[in-house]
Amino acid sequence: METALKILILEDNPHDEELVRRALSKAGLSFTARAARTQRDFEGSLKDFAPDIVLLDYAVPGFGGLLGLKTVQEKLPEVPCVIVSGSLDEETAAGCIKSGAVDYVLKNNLHRLPPAIRGALEKSRITREHRLVQERLAKINACFLSFGADSVENINRLTGLCGEIMEAESAVYNRVDPKLVSAVGQWRLPSDFNPIGKPEGRICPKVLADGQSRLFVVRDLPNGTEAQSPEARHGFLTYVAHAVMNDGAPVGALCALYRRDFVPSGSHERAMGIVAAAIGVEEQRLRAEKERESLSDELRQSHKMEAIGRLAGGVAHDFNNALTAIKGHCEFLLLDHTQPDQERDDLLQINKAADYAASLTRQLLAFSRRQILSPKIVNLNETVKDVSKLLHRTLGENVRLSTLLAEGLNPVRVDPGQLEQILMNLAINARDAMPEGGRLTIETGAAERMVFLRVVDTGIGVDAETLKHIFEPFFTTKEIGKGTGLGLPTVYGIVKQSGGEVDVVSAPGQGTAFTVSLPAAAGEHSSVVPGADDPESLQGDETILLVEDEPTVRALMSRILRRNGYTVIEAADAVKALEVSVGHVGAIPLVVTDLVMPGLNGRQLADRLVQQRPTLKVLYISGYADETVVRHGLLDPGTEMLQKPFTPMALSHKVRQMLDA
Repeated sequence: METALKILILEDNPHDEELVRRALSKAGLSFTARAARTQRDFEGSLKDFAPDIVLLDYAVPGFGGLLGLKTVQEKLPEVPCVIVSGSLDEETAAGCIKSGAVDYVLKNNLHRLPPAIRGALEKSRITREHRLVQERLAKINACFLSFGADSVENINRLTGLCGEIMEAESAVYNRVDPKLVSAVGQWRLPSDFNPIGKPEGRICPKVLADGQSRLFVVRDLPNGTEAQSPEARHGFLTYVAHAVMNDGAPVGALCALYRRDFVPSGSHERAMGIVAAAIGVEEQRLRAEKERESLSDELRQSHKMEAIGRLAGGVAHDFNNALTAIKGHCEFLLLDHTQPDQERDDLLQINKAADYAASLTRQLLAFSRRQILSPKIVNLNETVKDVSKLLHRTLGENVRLSTLLAEGLNPVRVDPGQLEQILMNLAINARDAMPEGGRLTIETGAAERMVFLRVVDTGIGVDAETLKHIFEPFFTTKEIGKGTGLGLPTVYGIVKQSGGEVDVVSAPGQGTAFTVSLPAAAGEHSSVVPGADDPESLQGDETILLVEDEPTVRALMSRILRRNGYTVIEAADAVKALEVSVGHVGAIPLVVTDLVMPGLNGRQLADRLVQQRPTLKVLYISGYADETVVRHGLLDPGTEMLQKPFTPMALSHKVRQMLDA
């Protein structure tokens, strides 16, 4: 229903006042009128009646139209005034308009009064709307000028500004992109209300699904049990929302809520659109900042890993030479079963310590991605079954182990020994996270072109801050002496070097789940073949050229090979090896050469030897992934390598395998 117009009439003549009323009624205006005869009545009516428009008789004795006009401008500056007079020359009329009257009408021409009133009200509305627009723009500009470097704070300020310029009881910005910072998007309510949180209702999804930057208005929100939306529960009746866009796509909704009926004007929509656009810009800044921080973190991590990798590679070369000699001689001594028990136990302890040192070296190389991988086609389920047998002893009685193995999985191309290392490290990490016992589940499955391995425990879990550092080398939450900080970084390094991904989900008191995803090797079959342990099958009578610059390692390897019946020609460097090859008249089917040597390296030596002896087979030995034969940790096709430190049995197996191939 149309609201009645409130008209205040300054007129000392009752007859003229009645004529004005009749003219307005005849034109069909819905109005309520009050007449004022004196200045006192007039000023009182401005305050009590609060008119929408004022009609002023120009010639009221003692208080004419111009004085009345001035009074209205002082007390109600937004209320329009129309001069009504019996006679008015052009100069006087122009003076009235100049003084602020919207129009003038002669009493002998009152049929012009209704359109004059309508025009005055429309002009007043436009003027008021323009002023409000200017005020809102001024507030928006002031908000922009107060911006700092913190996009989160800027968005919060813009959200508060939206409530102010939209004349709303509450304003909220709801983000829908979960990758952005969760600190933004709090409902801004008066202090006597609790924050609502995410809207559960109908408006924001519609705004976002529409995918357009425009205004949505919903009035008369239901407050029954069917709705039970946050806005309804807090007594809101009208909901105005505007999409926030980023790169042409909606990323959130800027909302204003009212506990009254509210119809936004065009200036409201424009102002809300400006604020929504500004939030979109801040969202873009926020995303760019996060991407920049992420790239910076990755670069710092890359530099750190590169430095550690170089150190690990240098240490591994010399350290693994020493470990090879220690382990080899230990195992030779252990072959003598006539030793006293105490001496034999001492040897076993030395060998065990060497194994531990070798394991640390491998882990250093693994997380720095400088270890040598020899990938084969592996059945993941079979590996889980084999490792699970060992885990029952490792985990202890208070940890229950279960497996959930998906059927029909494609195999994966991975180094089988490193895959076992991944499983062992994750299982041991899970065991340590359950000091009071719990359940450990190993699961396999497939997703798109990947095959995944998931290790889930019911342990103590970790917080979000710890998760950020969980794969960093030497980072550990365990007590001093109970962890090296290399177990999980080793897993990460192996997985990455194998072309896979590793993900972790955890929360305090909620356990932890590690998921390792590896590329599926569809259509291929397992190539892991167990080696023979029969010593007689490792014997031979061929001639082998052995090239190793470290005397202790060379002597040990020569001893191993001669025990197996081979004729061994030793050389301490590449120059000597080339001389021996030229001078030897018999066949040399195999050369075993260290990869990293002074002068010519093992790869360069092999290339020259093959020129002399085209059928020569080459076995490289090395302690880390030198780029001469290894690319990103993977052996060149057709390249055979034995990693230091190795056991006499491992060397014997590898040599016999290559000679028989």
